Amino acid sequence: MESMNTIDPQKGSNIGQIIPLPEEYLRCSRTHLVVIISRMLSFLIQINDANNAGNQTMELTRFHSKAAPSITVYQYLIRLTKYSSLEHSVLLSAVYYIDLLSAVYPEFTLNSLTVHRFLLTATTIASKGLCDSFCTNTHYSKVGGVQCSELNILENEFLERVRYRIIPRDDNIENCKIEQKLGSNMLIPMKNASQRGPDNGFNVLQNYYRKIVQLVGNPLNSPDKTSTYFFKMVDPMNPGIGGTLVPPSTTIKNNLKDKGNGRLNTNIISTTGRIVSPSITEGDSFNLSEHRKTRSRETSVNENSDSPPITIPQKRNMKEDDPTNMDRKSTLLRNGKKLSSHFNS
Repeated sequence: MESMNTIDPQKGSNIGQIIPLPEEYLRCSRTHLVVIISRMLSFLIQINDANNAGNQTMELTRFHSKAAPSITVYQYLIRLTKYSSLEHSVLLSAVYYIDLLSAVYPEFTLNSLTVHRFLLTATTIASKGLCDSFCTNTHYSKVGGVQCSELNILENEFLERVRYRIIPRDDNIENCKIEQKLGSNMLIPMKNASQRGPDNGFNVLQNYYRKIVQLVGNPLNSPDKTSTYFFKMVDPMNPGIGGTLVPPSTTIKNNLKDKGNGRLNTNIISTTGRIVSPSITEGDSFNLSEHRKTRSRETSVNENSDSPPITIPQKRNMKEDDPTNMDRKSTLLRNGKKLSSHFNS
């Protein structure tokens, strides 16, 4: 196994192996994508938990648990990705949805009590909106560890809040804010071509992918301990890293240790970003052979798979369980600050 190590110039300590990532998120290994997204989420959770630590009053949402689940964000995201066969676009859309929901729902904060239900809801909705075929809510709820009836309520809550704008678009967040302020029946003025951004799903998710790698590619910038590897985006035409030129044919084996069972997870990618043999060990493998089959065949396999059962702690009690009876005007804003990903800020 060939590896490249880097030394922190300030601390003088080895911070791990450099893993090159392709410029396009569709070429990135899902193993690596799960790691950097879990780092990003853990980073946001740490900040939001610290900001809300001194708050005596907490505005409850339907995403709140009574207690923080014992399963980590990294392990939970692996579970969702494996047993629901989540695509690259679905994983990145979950991060995009943080900004989208936070823009129209000030009471929502991504923290240790809300992240699991949010991830389950976000990946379920993104799979339905972005994929040609998908599983049923019964399957998603079984994988996520909640009742199907609760997932139905969470899905409806999310869709109503964002007004069904689930396809990543450059103007979605701004339009949702305008609609919330002016009302859903008001016409939103259209921008001319010169004012529009990269208004398509690929470019929006591509921008999120690049920003995530920039923010948490360095393990020193992230509180998440799932990996000590340094992720860096590599130009295929100029694959040199840290002054070292890496031949295009060179492959790097990335050993990610699963803390839950102590096994080593192996994934091989080339420096150009093309997947050679990605996997996550026997118990947690991302079965890429399923992705080479038709999506309809893949869905039937997922529906009948025996995923190990888990249970997310019960949700916090809310006065109204029926989302149609929710009074959106009676809201209590937190005193503490909230942080979403907000890449554009």
